[in-house]
Amino acid sequence: MFNLDFSNLGFLEISIVFFSLFTLLILEIPILSIFIIICVLIYNPRLFIFFLLILPSVETTAVIYSGVTISKILFLFSIIYFTISVLGFRVRNLAIKKLNYLIIIFFALIVGSFIAISNEPTLTNQILNEIWISNFPKVILFFLIINFYLKKGSKFFYESFNYLLLNLTLFLPLLYYNFSTNFEDYNWFNLTTRKYFAGSDPNELTIILSSYLPFLIFLFYFHKNYIIKLGAILSSLLIFSITLQTASRAGFLTFTLALLICILAFQKSENRLFLFFKSLLGLVITFAFISLALTFFPQLFDVSVIQSRFFDSLQYRALNITAGRTDFWISSITAFFNKPIFGYGPSILLSMKFNLENIGVYNVFHNTIIQTLFQFGLFGLVLYGFFITTLFKKSISLIKNIYFSPIAVSFLLIFIGSMSLSWLWREIFWILASLILVAYNFKFLKSENTSGNTLLG
Repeated sequence: MFNLDFSNLGFLEISIVFFSLFTLLILEIPILSIFIIICVLIYNPRLFIFFLLILPSVETTAVIYSGVTISKILFLFSIIYFTISVLGFRVRNLAIKKLNYLIIIFFALIVGSFIAISNEPTLTNQILNEIWISNFPKVILFFLIINFYLKKGSKFFYESFNYLLLNLTLFLPLLYYNFSTNFEDYNWFNLTTRKYFAGSDPNELTIILSSYLPFLIFLFYFHKNYIIKLGAILSSLLIFSITLQTASRAGFLTFTLALLICILAFQKSENRLFLFFKSLLGLVITFAFISLALTFFPQLFDVSVIQSRFFDSLQYRALNITAGRTDFWISSITAFFNKPIFGYGPSILLSMKFNLENIGVYNVFHNTIIQTLFQFGLFGLVLYGFFITTLFKKSISLIKNIYFSPIAVSFLLIFIGSMSLSWLWREIFWILASLILVAYNFKFLKSENTSGNTLLG
């Protein structure tokens, strides 16, 4: 068993991070916040991981003006900064592999662009903007993150990981305050009222927040300081509270799955099964206590919201356990038989238009694998399957290694969550995927400037 040590983290940087989050979520001055964030990243680039992972959760609230959010500015700045940092950098036997992967995706998108435009020439500009302005830069960022941290070395990556752990306990209370003061609500099929951030999907928000849970539980398990442990518990409870308020079934299931995986993954190997069931019993007792508290003190939380969302909706055919997603999945069968090999092209617009014409609903397929099959056909699905399989193998290895296991668990949660969402081009997926490969490369290394060549090997 090891213990986390944050003594080498800079108090000045942490203070500036807190101030940047305060200006964003409390004062709500996003343009000032992004200025501070860029300055602190130039001063200490170890904070990149933290900001890249947390800003997608506030994408729709951190808007400078229409269409421009601070997360988009951060991603653009990150690409520029990483490109400058890794310029001329080479890793033996590894750069060629990574270049091959990049070339494959690049040419797949070129071919996909022609296919998409041929299917819907009236949407040429929108399709090209979506593919090359919105989607491809995420792939570029994926490769740049890998190269950047390989160049900086294992110690730099370890310290970046520690900054992420600590700063999450600062971010989540501020996010909760912002959510509790700025939420909007809507009447969900006249069954219940759900809360959400303006312009965001409650399911996407809660799955992203649940992906932070492994870092918080890891912090609770392995840090000696009881104040930090308390901060990790509080932050976890705040994620759970937001999940309940949004009445997101996908978010609730992801949160529960995160707890179970983390309890199992973070135990000592020799007592893992016993400690797992012991922790599981503790969770059951905790949930039972919360249920009793809500029963006797209903003013604490309106339980009818959860009851309506999770149980009453099952009485309606259109609101079954998949919330109508099966209609989109069945629609994908028609799409597959129409264009099985190369699909319709890498455009969300085309999938929404197809569903509108096929089942009368303008929406995505709500499943990343199905979305991939629609966009790239069997050819693209095979490439995607190879990529995911590689990441899964690395993730399992990282979970056994313990130290970087939160990254692996977080990625697995995002992937599982994407089975109810269309997240092939979601930023957090590509960021966590890159961190998986970097962490796997460094999992056995301790020296400051060591750079291995086992990535994707």
